Amino acid sequence: MDRIRSIDQTGLLGLCSGSDFVFTSPKPREKTEELKLRLLKLREIAERKEYAELVKDITPKKQVEEPLSSVPKTSSVSSAAGGIIG
Repeated sequence: MDRIRSIDQTGLLGLCSGSDFVFTSPKPREKTEELKLRLLKLREIAERKEYAELVKDITPKKQVEEPLSSVPKTSSVSSAAGGIIG
């Protein structure tokens, strides 16, 4: 097996000796404006999430304010609002 490898390598070296190889890199693809904006938006979202994760132990939790329309019609809250919901 080693003999086969050495013959193959020798043959390859002989084949390639005296040859010049020219490797060209492909041109980088141009990003469209739409893609640039999307990447910027995704980067900002990721940064906000990362920041929120870093400060989650030291910042107060956000309270979710529910709109008045989410309150059932038969509740005392809608009655107190003067029946504006219906």
